[in-house]
Amino acid sequence: MRVLLLAQGTGRRWDDENGRPFLGAPKHFVEIEGETLIGRAVRLFGARGADVVVVGPDDRYRIEGSRLVTLTDTDPSGCDMSKFTATAGLWSTTERTVIAWADCWYSDECVASVLDHADDRYHVWRRPGRSRTTGHRWDESFAVPFGPSEHERVLDRARFVAEQVHSGVIKASHIRTHLAAMCDMPVRRWERLGLVADLPHQTHVDDWTDDFDTPAEWESWTRRRAAWHAMIEATERVAVCIPWCEGDEYRTEAFEWCRNWWESHGLSVFIGEDRSGGMWPNRSAMRNDAARQAIEAGAEVLFFADSDTFVPIEQVQEAARLAVEQQRLVLAFDRYWRLRRGQNRRLMDMPYSDRFVSMFRSRTAEKRTSHASGAMAVPVDVWDQVGGYDERFVRWGFEDRAFWLACQVLCGDVLRVDGIAFHWWHPAPADKDPTRPEYRAGAELGRRYKLAAAWAPKAGAMEPIKLPPGAVPDPDAMRAILHEPGAPLGPTIEPVTVERAWDAAFGGAVA
Repeated sequence: MRVLLLAQGTGRRWDDENGRPFLGAPKHFVEIEGETLIGRAVRLFGARGADVVVVGPDDRYRIEGSRLVTLTDTDPSGCDMSKFTATAGLWSTTERTVIAWADCWYSDECVASVLDHADDRYHVWRRPGRSRTTGHRWDESFAVPFGPSEHERVLDRARFVAEQVHSGVIKASHIRTHLAAMCDMPVRRWERLGLVADLPHQTHVDDWTDDFDTPAEWESWTRRRAAWHAMIEATERVAVCIPWCEGDEYRTEAFEWCRNWWESHGLSVFIGEDRSGGMWPNRSAMRNDAARQAIEAGAEVLFFADSDTFVPIEQVQEAARLAVEQQRLVLAFDRYWRLRRGQNRRLMDMPYSDRFVSMFRSRTAEKRTSHASGAMAVPVDVWDQVGGYDERFVRWGFEDRAFWLACQVLCGDVLRVDGIAFHWWHPAPADKDPTRPEYRAGAELGRRYKLAAAWAPKAGAMEPIKLPPGAVPDPDAMRAILHEPGAPLGPTIEPVTVERAWDAAFGGAVA
């Protein structure tokens, strides 16, 4: 495979306000993490066996691991289509040719995807819009491979696009307009970016892969990259803890998808099981089991994720950073989005992206929520203070809010990260039955946690809660609950202190 790294453009937008190259060099030679852009591209493509040709203006572009070619006419088409028409004489006649950019920072994954693509048909690796990763606002194209059988049509379509530009039918040419022409899309639709994004023969990329046209783009990218590295340092100490027991097909599908979501981002995942042997699932026991495994593996932050819930990875990173910095429980969202049944399948068929979010955006998801579980970061020190989840909650519900309130009373206000948590649709759980005595016992235990925290929910409690005037959270009362037999911190050895705490919290003052 032959890779043409294009580096012979004018690059005028890279100049500073004095008309000199920003950072004192052509953008291809600026360094990121100790390596120039062009040097990284040559290394990554060459390491996978490609014949790398740098199309550059002078001997500065003679990079080890590549050949240098200098074109006498770099702009025969008078527009972006010169990327094709100017380089046609360099295309391989026996194997695939890849046109790529020397001013682009390529991720290892992007390069591997391009070179491992086993199809000689024309294909484009591109980002169809704003990047969630780099923050760059525009769509970008990063690589265009094609085999010898496509040469004639690639050139024909490039000339056709150039004609549309020069005749004023379209304002400018881009790789995406060439893709549209290759797919025989009517010219009048070329500027409808959503339609172009749905065309075949393209792979969408949204990672750190991006090019740099201006100093502002460079500064934005490097600033976000530095912040990402800081978050990665925090994330490396994070373990995702998922409670799980066998469920229906919808829960199983959600669990598998969500586990893959975390693992695909490099996070360690620990699955907690209920080892109590009870008749009904004990979600507290599952969470405690997962936490035990994670702590034994050296985790410093426990990220509790329900088996049917996920958040974007940057929200995990920010929640972990705040959890370590503030030593508090941090919810990795401030909006909660319950998918409808039909949206489950759309998520299975379409990778999570800005486009997925825009397809299902709803007013409900935009509202701030008091939801207290599903995706949250807990430092191990906070976990130790609270003792974990209360395993006396044996049927559906209440254990997550009780843990939330215990952390808040003993360790400080719970924090939230901006963003949405996504909850997969599934049928109501079989153990959610408010008529059962176990459920009522759990509701009453949850009510006592709420009283100790001086927290009266607007709705949802089994019985109304009326707090006395001036009620404030009572750490002693909360510790008393946590030290009861069967509670997270176990039986106390100071019964007088416990009795005094109970009297202060519940001694006839609660309606």
